[in-house]
Amino acid sequence: MNKQTRTLAVLAILVVVCLGGYFALRSWNQTQEEAEHTYLARMSQVSHITYDKDGLEMGFTLDGEDVWVYDGDETFPIDGDDLSAIAALFESLEAQRVITQPEALSSYGLDQPQRTVTAEGQSADSESSDAVTILLGDEVNGAYYAMVEGDETTVYTIPSDLFDKTDCTLLQLGQPEQLPSLKEENVEAVALSQNGQAVSLTKTTQTETIETGETGEDGSPETQEITQYTWYLDGAELPQDSQAVDDLLSALAQLNFTQCLAYKSAQEELEAMGLAGEDTLTLTVTYGGGQTLTLLCGIDTGEESGSVYAMQEGSDMVHALSSSTADTLSGLIQADWTAVPESEEES
Repeated sequence: MNKQTRTLAVLAILVVVCLGGYFALRSWNQTQEEAEHTYLARMSQVSHITYDKDGLEMGFTLDGEDVWVYDGDETFPIDGDDLSAIAALFESLEAQRVITQPEALSSYGLDQPQRTVTAEGQSADSESSDAVTILLGDEVNGAYYAMVEGDETTVYTIPSDLFDKTDCTLLQLGQPEQLPSLKEENVEAVALSQNGQAVSLTKTTQTETIETGETGEDGSPETQEITQYTWYLDGAELPQDSQAVDDLLSALAQLNFTQCLAYKSAQEELEAMGLAGEDTLTLTVTYGGGQTLTLLCGIDTGEESGSVYAMQEGSDMVHALSSSTADTLSGLIQADWTAVPESEEES
């Protein structure tokens, strides 16, 4: 073997050794990285969540797939999306930082936690049931100090998700009631009343078939159906282009509850919200073949809130409703229902 051949052989051996070392180091680093992940909780199939907010502890049970029930009142309508998101966090609640030799718990706000969150379900590491309680302390750089109840030897920092998603009241978790879609074709009658004044409207529908002036392939004239709605105020026929009717139909189409504000309120509370008195705006709509919606509208929910207190008659839930929609309905009680748009009056 000459000198050049020996040199090439040595270089080849060095390349093999270096590659072996590289892959070994890479594998070790990956193993170390995986080992450095620390979890406060690893659960699957979370079935119960409890947390406190503003001094009130609330518990929720998963009853079937994605159906959450409030333990304090099974009839309370829950929007389960937020609770499902909280349950998902407990599947792998990972620490950002681990403090193995913590100072006094008061240094982290954990002597009096801002929030306590408990999840119950199945452990991700076994088939047995498990429960984990997380204590949340002070905020730190967009995260929160946290501790697993029962273990005061270790303090963690975790992302703000758990605090943020539990930073809501029971009413904020409520599912607003869905109002029916009200359009001219399915509305049959409307009544409005407030402060001793009232208006009552009814509608008739006339459908006729007319020829379009065109012929089909077989030479017969093509036809189409034309539907015309006629509105009556207290029995008197209104103009086809009544501006007040247009405003009414626009307001009905925009009826929508935006959030839950109160539940099972006492009579005096309803009166304070303007939902039980002479000044309450009452809207009754007959639609869809005899179905009835009766809506009560009260006072503004707050300065510049853009909404009023509102509820369906017979319901336990008070909602927020657009104040502009309520104002339109209230104004129609004294409107001139025979008026048509100015451009049509001029023509």
